[in-house]
Amino acid sequence: MEFLIAFDKGVFFAFDNTVVPNLGGWLNPVMLFFTNLGDGWTLRGALLVGVAGLATGGRFRAGVLALATFLLAIGLSTGTKGLVQRDRPAPTNPVEQVPSSYSFPSGHALESTATYGTLALLAARGRRSRGARWVLIGGSMLLVGLIGFSRVYLSVHFMSDVIGGWAAGWALALACVWLEERWGAGPDKNKEVLAA
Repeated sequence: MEFLIAFDKGVFFAFDNTVVPNLGGWLNPVMLFFTNLGDGWTLRGALLVGVAGLATGGRFRAGVLALATFLLAIGLSTGTKGLVQRDRPAPTNPVEQVPSSYSFPSGHALESTATYGTLALLAARGRRSRGARWVLIGGSMLLVGLIGFSRVYLSVHFMSDVIGGWAAGWALALACVWLEERWGAGPDKNKEVLAA
């Protein structure tokens, strides 16, 4: 635990006292852009588009699971914050206002990973091309990585908050895909095989 606290403080100190003051002129807008891709309204919009795409392709079950994963991510984030009650960082060079909510886990990291990761994994399952699957999954990993990194850069979260959010988000995303595979092996799948 001491190592984790020292790690968090070291990373926070480096960003707050060195990186942001020296690179903030051009990097602040970039990090704010990525952090906004992980906010609640943006995620709802992405989810709506993703669920509509899955439904249009006849994958209604996958759409329902994606929606359930998003709601679980919000509940897990909110519930864990209330249990852990970790205070936010207190930056000397704030780029944006530090939220008043608790810090662990990062809701941006958890919810964006659960949303973008789930949608990418579900979309990848519908692609025959291995290259397309890798682009979808790799692109989602890069996106949620940048969203999480932006929270540390902006000094509104400690690094362990983001790592915890990523871990929980990917666990939810993988569970969703596993359920979709299990669910897809039911009667509807058999009908599709017989129809072919």
